[in-house]
Amino acid sequence: MTSGISIQNVSAGYRDKDVLHGVSLDAPAGTITALLGPNGSGKSTLLKSILGLTKASGSIRVNGRDLAEMSPVERAQQIAYVPQRTQLMARLSVEEVVEMGRFAHRGPLALRTDADREAVAQAMESAGVSALSNRSFLELSGGERQRVLLARALATGAKTLLLDEPTSALDVRQVLSIHHVLRGLAEQGCCILVVLHGLLEARQYAERAILLQEGRVHEFGPVEYVLRPEAVQEVYGVQMKEGPSFHFSIAEKTS
Repeated sequence: MTSGISIQNVSAGYRDKDVLHGVSLDAPAGTITALLGPNGSGKSTLLKSILGLTKASGSIRVNGRDLAEMSPVERAQQIAYVPQRTQLMARLSVEEVVEMGRFAHRGPLALRTDADREAVAQAMESAGVSALSNRSFLELSGGERQRVLLARALATGAKTLLLDEPTSALDVRQVLSIHHVLRGLAEQGCCILVVLHGLLEARQYAERAILLQEGRVHEFGPVEYVLRPEAVQEVYGVQMKEGPSFHFSIAEKTS
């Protein structure tokens, strides 16, 4: 059985207009794969397709199983998602929000089990939010909320984790903390697919990368190969120069 995410010839979009066009790629288990591309390139649509939230043609397999053959409950047990932002406005404590990650295993109205309590406590510890457990989610900063959403995803126990720009609202210490957690999950055999805007962040923390351009895969494979200067210039229109560190400049237009 192939572990991780395998996508073959997937097209998807909204209102009969495709955003993704014949996308094929793999995100193996045991690795962190960065999903990259300019705004509007189809990154969020790709995540929604894997989650089953957007109608898609083609084949999407998660840990060897066809997504189309999974029930919504099975998907929730197999795949966890950390959104860039949440619409959650209920006045719940941090612990109650994290506990929502257990609903796929017991339903929202069932009594908590010892296994649920242990999973929630471990998830909060891993995401560094144990000290916030009794705080109201609505009173947290943007960075704190993001770590709570990560803890909620970890509480599911899913082996496939999709994240949409999880570090966009975090300070440098919190960014390091999030990537430390993701690295540990990958080393435990999880498949981590994470949308990132920062190319340097991708180079530093991911082993593999997928570079989208206008709904198509421009490159995918080892991150060093995907983010070579010519590929970055073709997709982003900037020049990347390597040295002791990386820096970027606007690429000059050629006639």
